[in-house]
Amino acid sequence: PIPKRLAFMTGHVKAGLALYRAGRGDMAAKHLLHPVSETHAAERAGLDALGFNASVFEEVSAALDNGLPAAEIEPQLEAAEKNLAYVAAKAGGDDAEVIRYLRDTIVEEYTIAISDLEGSDPGEYQDAFGFAVVARERAEVFVDSQPQVIEELNTLLTLWPEAPIPPEDPTPIGRVIAQTSKVALALPTN
Repeated sequence: PIPKRLAFMTGHVKAGLALYRAGRGDMAAKHLLHPVSETHAAERAGLDALGFNASVFEEVSAALDNGLPAAEIEPQLEAAEKNLAYVAAKAGGDDAEVIRYLRDTIVEEYTIAISDLEGSDPGEYQDAFGFAVVARERAEVFVDSQPQVIEELNTLLTLWPEAPIPPEDPTPIGRVIAQTSKVALALPTN
């Protein structure tokens, strides 16, 4: 469904933007290309009708290719974030269901990323962080009466001590699974 595909794509973008802003354009590139690369065209199906603006992501990708620092293109980075938020609002979907989907995706990606407590796939580590950011943002939209969800997601985000940049000693997968379970338990049931 579009809301889940959009949340997935947005998670990649959030990881890329955080990396770019942290001066890690080398790590940001593959995440920021997600919305415009042909490889991920199927994920974008139906998004143009909701107002998806590929050109802003192409501008960000070009700036990255040209080695421009994030500070020089902050307006474009903000425009990319705003466009994804706009499309997400138009796409709708059940917020709790999207957060559950992101929770499952976080566990899947983090499990791939961490092997024997050593980062084995930095890209998947970064993706999992991006999905946690999107879940947190999505929770802000619908959880006025359930601050526990936001609190659990805030705790989840602390498990990436250096945000999307993989540390030498990443959080063990068991802690990530335990915290994502707390997020799921705090969500309203259908």
